[in-house]
Amino acid sequence: MALEIGFYPAEFHNTGDATGAVGGSINSSAVLSASLNAFFPEGVSDYIGQSDRYRWQKLWIKNTGSAAISNPKIFLNNVKHVGQIKIYNKALDTTQIINSSGTAATGVPNNVSDTDLTEPIGISNAAALQGFNLGPADITSWPVNTSYGIWVRQAIGDNLPTETGASTTIGLIGEV
Repeated sequence: MALEIGFYPAEFHNTGDATGAVGGSINSSAVLSASLNAFFPEGVSDYIGQSDRYRWQKLWIKNTGSAAISNPKIFLNNVKHVGQIKIYNKALDTTQIINSSGTAATGVPNNVSDTDLTEPIGISNAAALQGFNLGPADITSWPVNTSYGIWVRQAIGDNLPTETGASTTIGLIGEV
């Protein structure tokens, strides 16, 4: 049986203003594809010769199938620029884990450093989805009709003067 999942933006899915609010609860009325080029539309780095420009979005993934998913893992596929897309796969708050109806603080996640971000390129490097139960822990069962929120960071490098958006796709594996 194949996994049945949907990708959704957060209620504050800001694509035009680098300083506007991002994050929040799932926006279940808008379905995204697994390709992040719609999630992070084309942007331009104004910082040639300086540092990377970062953009954040919260992405919700929902189990839309008829069975729970055991041992779900996430990975990045079709990565054009290594280091461009990284994910924060640890619970920041209780609404970021399996919860489709909660509300969350908006904005760029606090206290997230590069050591908290992961870039699991390819299915062989897939990272377990993590929830919060007295500390981050791997999710072993993902119930039907529940959602999991992750933070995604896009870096537009100083050597990419005309970035064409994110070229990565997100993949999930698990057992049903």
